[in-house]
Amino acid sequence: RQRRERWEEEKTKEIKENTIRGLEPQVELILSEQRQQKRQFEERLREEAVAERRRMEEEMEERMRKAKTEWRATAEKEMQSERESLQRRMMEQFDRLDEQVQEERESRQASVRALREENEKERRAEAESWTQKIEDARKREREAVEQRAIAAETKLEAALRRHKNDLSGLQEQLRLEKHEWLATM
Repeated sequence: RQRRERWEEEKTKEIKENTIRGLEPQVELILSEQRQQKRQFEERLREEAVAERRRMEEEMEERMRKAKTEWRATAEKEMQSERESLQRRMMEQFDRLDEQVQEERESRQASVRALREENEKERRAEAESWTQKIEDARKREREAVEQRAIAAETKLEAALRRHKNDLSGLQEQLRLEKHEWLATM
């Protein structure tokens, strides 16, 4: 009876070893396929992350390009409008002044030549004064436009920094999520 039990134990052990040896190639194949699938999945994730980053960068560059174009167009429109308005006001003032001088000249034709010469000198001085005022106003306008341009550039730079920070945050979040995912694998 003991011999039979030993014989059964030996046969059982032999069958188990044969079964394990027979399954080893299949287990190795399954593990190899799993590793291959994992590598493919990780590669796909990397490609998607690169594509998304590239898309976001292109989108931000396009937004920046549009914002700059819009800002330049707006600034140019404002400058042109200011120039035209200033020129119109100066011309109106000049016309009014010229009319006043003409009326005065007509009403005082009977006055002596010296008075006419003095009036002519005054008109020239006022015209020079207005020319200087126009130049001063143009200078102030240029400075104001430059200050607005600097302020707009500062706002644009701040928006770019915020976008860069947001992008860095998203990249860090993606990296952490990837790390957590890989840690769970």
